[in-house]
Amino acid sequence: MRELNKTTTQINLILLTAQALAIVLVWRFLPPEIPFFYSRPWGEDQLASYPSIVMLPLIGLIIFFTNLVIAQLAIKEDSLIRKMLVIASLVFSFLILISLVQIIRLIL
Repeated sequence: MRELNKTTTQINLILLTAQALAIVLVWRFLPPEIPFFYSRPWGEDQLASYPSIVMLPLIGLIIFFTNLVIAQLAIKEDSLIRKMLVIASLVFSFLILISLVQIIRLIL
């Protein structure tokens, strides 16, 4: 169990670092508004100012640490909940990275 937590935590941190690195690399090329809210109708409703792209890794980081704390506080015998929290955090970080790459790809 500890090995799974350690491995998924390392992968999660790598994904979060990749997100931050992607933003740093394209920051100066970002237009004033970027497509961000895909659940809204096509057009200006989807646009947000370019600093809002930083929200994606921040949300991923918050979810990662929240799940990590809850997993550490979980009952020792209940390893299923720990595994689910750690893996859910990993999946969430991966999906954020995919969304971030898609936004960057649309812009550039």
